[in-house]
Amino acid sequence: MLTNDPIVPGRATARRRRSMAATASCVVGAVLLAHACTGVRTTSEGGATFTPETFATYAFAVTPGTVVAPAELDGSIRRAIEAELGRLGLRAADEKEAKLLVSYRTEIAVRQRFPDPYFSYYAAEEYEDGTLTVELRDAVSGEVAWRGSGQSELRRSGVLVGSLAGRLTATDDPREWRVEEKMAAMFAPLRKSR
Repeated sequence: MLTNDPIVPGRATARRRRSMAATASCVVGAVLLAHACTGVRTTSEGGATFTPETFATYAFAVTPGTVVAPAELDGSIRRAIEAELGRLGLRAADEKEAKLLVSYRTEIAVRQRFPDPYFSYYAAEEYEDGTLTVELRDAVSGEVAWRGSGQSELRRSGVLVGSLAGRLTATDDPREWRVEEKMAAMFAPLRKSR
């Protein structure tokens, strides 16, 4: 549609700025959506019957010779568990005096995905999915009082450029366990029930 409006300086510039702002907000939204899709997935069992008031003290259950997490990760997992149990009102004690025994473990699964070739440079990607599981057991009966697990993508471990007939090339991406984020999400149902 043609109009006889006079050309007003700045009008086209304002329209262009609004268009650029809309495009930028779409890009930011897409980035946030992509980050949300690779977020932490959690499960929690036994929260309805678990009451922190019943178990005032806890200790880490240590099985000699068992490796439950890589050495560089072990300390941060323990600190995060201690912080979450502290928020619930539990305090650390000797294993003999504790009413609750805490154990944890990590697992890594290697998976593959095949991105859409029109939108990705890679024909295939290999990635590591990491699961962190925390278990709280009644020290007297040995029954599980609560169990929670958090899972997220740790890193991309290999890429295949070109056709599927090629070989995966290993990457040196560091593993991102997101321990604090997983713990907060796992223990959230217990905090809400208080």
